[in-house]
Amino acid sequence: MSAIKRLWNRAPLWRTALLTACLCTLLSLIFPAPWLVQIAPPYKVLTSKIGHTLGSDTSSFQDADSSGQPDQAAAEHHTASAPPFDAEFTGVIPFAGRQLPLPAGKWHAIANQQDDQNHSEVLSSVLVRVDQGLVTGMIVAQATTQPVSAENAQNLESLCNNGYNFLVGSLPQDGRQTECWMTSPVRVLDHSFMAANQPLQGLMASPILAFTLNRLTEMKFILPPAMVDAAWLHIEKTKSGSGVDVASVHTLISPATPGQKNFPGAPEDWTRTGMQNDSAVASFVNSVNVWLVKWLPYLRKAYANKLEANTIPATIAADPGYHN
Repeated sequence: MSAIKRLWNRAPLWRTALLTACLCTLLSLIFPAPWLVQIAPPYKVLTSKIGHTLGSDTSSFQDADSSGQPDQAAAEHHTASAPPFDAEFTGVIPFAGRQLPLPAGKWHAIANQQDDQNHSEVLSSVLVRVDQGLVTGMIVAQATTQPVSAENAQNLESLCNNGYNFLVGSLPQDGRQTECWMTSPVRVLDHSFMAANQPLQGLMASPILAFTLNRLTEMKFILPPAMVDAAWLHIEKTKSGSGVDVASVHTLISPATPGQKNFPGAPEDWTRTGMQNDSAVASFVNSVNVWLVKWLPYLRKAYANKLEANTIPATIAADPGYHN
């Protein structure tokens, strides 16, 4: 009998420790630690290959600075994953410790991201709805699971206070929370999202949406030349007063008709002033405005974790881009 075999039979504590170490090593390869990925490139390559094989490829997005070069300091705080696209979601789903209501149709998660910086944590998820190869809707949901500083949230409020928006609304501020909503045009040009609303453009040019567009292109899905963003933003002070919790839901809605590939108006008509040149464009924008106002109560209930499943009327869940 070999020494290893005798040790295996006579040392149960050593045997348990060895099995535990093997299990932990396996789990670390399937669920890589972001800090270890950054300091050990071979580990990053290995875990990326394993994640790709399992259908949950994990990588790090990199922010670009003003010169267009990757910001290495910021990249250390981004962890992203590409979930399997074949999973379908409907109704109400959990998100960042709260709930996220989904408009009508079957939605597919296409990208997830976690941002960790200065003791704060923000989760982002992108879901898409497709019909006959055409993207009819896209949801970009973001929420904090650890508070961010109030200074970091100030720029978010300027999303709503912008003259390029179609619709703007807000609740009276009470010193504790801020809530606003808006609809705004978003152009799709050269595999990029373009928004005249500059604070919104910051989101449209973010790494997670660049990754989303690349993945949609690889899967041969078609994006319309323009979409309307129906957005809701909620900022709330923490009880300790040390920071704020933030949640935002951007629902990009397509005016194109699946199968027919017809698109109302010219791309330049999809602006606040340009839509007056085309009645079909104005009609669609107005329908999105009406839908968003009806959708707001369900976003608020979901944020408070008080939205019960199967309680959203089908007529309200059906946004203007949904085709039954």
